Amino acid sequence: MNNLFSLVLLTSVLHYFLSSSPIISQFGGSKVSFLEENRGNPKYQQYPPCYDICGASRKIHDILSKNNLTQKYHNLLEAHSLVLCQEVYTMKKPCENTMLKERLEETQNKFGEIKMTQEIKNRVEKLVDNQGSYQVNKFLENIMAICEREVKKIMEEKNLNDSDKETIKQMNDTFYQVHYGVVAEKC
Repeated sequence: MNNLFSLVLLTSVLHYFLSSSPIISQFGGSKVSFLEENRGNPKYQQYPPCYDICGASRKIHDILSKNNLTQKYHNLLEAHSLVLCQEVYTMKKPCENTMLKERLEETQNKFGEIKMTQEIKNRVEKLVDNQGSYQVNKFLENIMAICEREVKKIMEEKNLNDSDKETIKQMNDTFYQVHYGVVAEKC
C-alpha cells in the first residue's frame, strides 16, 4: 500500500511539473514556443496549448506539420491557441479573471500590423450575435485579422496542394463558427 501511495505521489508531482513548466518543442524542425505556455498552459500532445478542444485547429496544424510549415505559419497556430485558451478559461472563471486583457494586448503587440477591415468587424459581429463586450469583440476581431492574413498567405503557398489549402480555409472558418460565439457569450 505504501508503494502505491508513493507511486501516486510521484506521478502527481511529475504531472504538475510537466504541465506547469513552459515547454519548447519541435515543430517542422525548428524550436517553437507559444504565448500560452508562459501562462502554464501545456501543449496538447504535439499541438499548441488548448488545441484539445478544437479538431479544426488540430487539422490545420496536421497539414502544416506534414508539409514542414508550422514555423512559417506560427502566427495562425498561435492565434488559434489564444482563442482556445480564452475559451477554456471562460468555462472555469469569471471573464475578468481570464487574462482577456493580456491576450488582447498580445494581439496588438506581437503579431505585427493588424489591418482591420469593416468586413472583419461585420463577420465578428455576426458570429458573436451582439453578445461580447467591446474588449472581447476587439480581441476576436484582431484574431480574425491575423488568421485571415495568414490564410491568405497559405492560399499562395507553393508547398501545399490545392486540397490542403482549401481544407485549411474551411477549418479556419469552422474554428470561428464554433469558438467565437462561446468566448463572446462568456465575456
